[in-house]
Amino acid sequence: MTPIYTTTRATIGPASPTAAARTNRRRRWVFVLTLLIALASSLFWVYSRPAQYQASARWQFTFPDAAPEAAAAGQHFQGASPQFLTELQVITSRPLLKQLGSELHSRSLPLPMPVGLSAATSSTGDAAAVDLLQRSLHVLPVAGTNVVEVFADGLSSAPLAPAVNVLFDVYRQNLDARHQSDTGDSFDTAREEASALQQRVDQARREANAFRARHNIVSLDADDSQVLSQVRGQAQAANTANEKLVRAEAKMRVLREAAAAGRSVARAADNPTLASLENRLSQAREELRVMERQFTDAYMKMDANGRALRARVTNLDEQLRRERGNAQGSALAEAEEELASARLAAERINQQMTASRQSVQAFTSRLGEYQQMQQELRQLEGQRAAAALRATSLETGARRAAPTVRLLDPASEPLGPARPDYTRDAAIAAGGSLLLALLAVGLVELLTRTEDPPELMMERSWGAIGPAAPGMQPLGWGAAPRVLADQPLAAGPAPLLEAPPLPRDLDPSEVAALLAAVDPPVRALLMALLSGLTAEEAAALCWGDVDLVDGTIRLPERSLPLPAVLAAALARGAGDRPPADAPVFAGAEQKRQSGSDIDATVLFAAHDASLSRPDEVDAQTLRHTCVVNLVRQGARFGDLSRWVGRLAPDALGVYARYAPPTGKRPAELIDPVLPALRRAA
Repeated sequence: MTPIYTTTRATIGPASPTAAARTNRRRRWVFVLTLLIALASSLFWVYSRPAQYQASARWQFTFPDAAPEAAAAGQHFQGASPQFLTELQVITSRPLLKQLGSELHSRSLPLPMPVGLSAATSSTGDAAAVDLLQRSLHVLPVAGTNVVEVFADGLSSAPLAPAVNVLFDVYRQNLDARHQSDTGDSFDTAREEASALQQRVDQARREANAFRARHNIVSLDADDSQVLSQVRGQAQAANTANEKLVRAEAKMRVLREAAAAGRSVARAADNPTLASLENRLSQAREELRVMERQFTDAYMKMDANGRALRARVTNLDEQLRRERGNAQGSALAEAEEELASARLAAERINQQMTASRQSVQAFTSRLGEYQQMQQELRQLEGQRAAAALRATSLETGARRAAPTVRLLDPASEPLGPARPDYTRDAAIAAGGSLLLALLAVGLVELLTRTEDPPELMMERSWGAIGPAAPGMQPLGWGAAPRVLADQPLAAGPAPLLEAPPLPRDLDPSEVAALLAAVDPPVRALLMALLSGLTAEEAAALCWGDVDLVDGTIRLPERSLPLPAVLAAALARGAGDRPPADAPVFAGAEQKRQSGSDIDATVLFAAHDASLSRPDEVDAQTLRHTCVVNLVRQGARFGDLSRWVGRLAPDALGVYARYAPPTGKRPAELIDPVLPALRRAA
């Protein structure tokens, strides 16, 4: 069938509404196409970049020698001393990173994967581990402080924080070991000397304590001695006894003189009987005086009460004199007894003091010996303290020479990627695409603007699908309208619209990496897609549709020859014969998957394999790779359906560009299995 063309012409003036509509339509097409192309390209670039994670920790260094010098010079310590800069170089040195790699290996912790290096290309060994750590770990001093920020970046977030935290432990151990080896044995000798002197001090102290206990010495002070205290007590007791003797003799003399003079020495306060008699006598005399003031003497003699009161006063007075005499005799007897007791006590105390003088002399001699031993002990303690001070000074000096490091903020696992900022970059890409579309509209308007076009001609062509005439191009998806200015109507066919872009096809290395990065069940699914199945066909495939004996897969529209590598993979995954209605490629909990689930599985596998632009890889990409492999071998388009099913007619024209120039080959000469699948098997 030959194409049929129909051409329509319209002549309009500058102010024609048709021309304005055509101009607006051109603007819209230019704006939309430019915006879509720019937006798709920029967003593809934005989201094709791998996510980079970062974990950081802050360390604080202290240099005891540097800070006082800076303070004495009146300057603020900025943490930029040569010692500080040297320690920064030690953190990322190869020997320290080698220790870090060994420590991570001993703890079964993975190494961080730096940006720009995929897991498939990484090597093993100490040298490779050091290279990975050098590319991942970075040190950045905080300006104006002695704080340094140590951070690690990589393509995975899990190993970063453990690597930074373990690096702190390894560096601190390395710092202690370096400065311990620098100090040498100088303060070990001082410690041994101090230890020997301590033993001599302990021995001298034990001898002094034994001497003190043997001779009952309380302390170096003579006043604290038991013997001297006893002598002092005896002297004090002698003084007291002598005083009592003197008082007893004086009392005895006073009592005798009072008795000789006829005076009473007894006091009512000391004798309750005297006090009672004096009180009764005083009351009786007071009553008698009251009656004598009221009555006459003759009446008093006649009155019975008056006579009785006078008789009672006389009787009480007589009793009082007798009681005072008795009291004076008792006082003399007591005084004599007290005097005799005082004399006896004074004599006994004087005898004891005479016997204690020899003990005092012996104790004084032992106390002098003990004081000499204590003086020697103090000298030994002074020597021991001086030796300990020297050892401490040496150790303190060694510690002052060594910097100390403290972990201010440990590293934690990052919650999200540090870069790139997909949201920000996508917004920038969208804004840039919008500006580019506006500029494109303006540029097109600038280049196509005319002052007063006399006539515009529009030509539309339609073609029917069929064999083209000699010299004519094959049809694609339809003819495109074109606008001609001052041109005669062309008799040829209209130009074809460009076909939409096909999915990317994977090279053999990408296929091998994709199959190596997944588990056997997922590998069998990928092999099925690379053998020509669509995502929907793979999701709907049941074990009843697979004949491992005959080597075929029965699909609704075709029966697909089962490649040997796929049959082997399915046989390993089948085990015991599963039910016929069980899905071949089951998801979690052995549930049937959908086409979108399979696309997601392929996308995850592409990311795990670290393919370039993994977001472009899906089930359609794997099927497209299979189709391209068949077409490049020279497979006839009529034979493609037996392997990959029905293809859209408009896609055949696009696949034609993959065909070899040598021509088509029969199906028997075509190998439907990708070479990468055979190598993976």
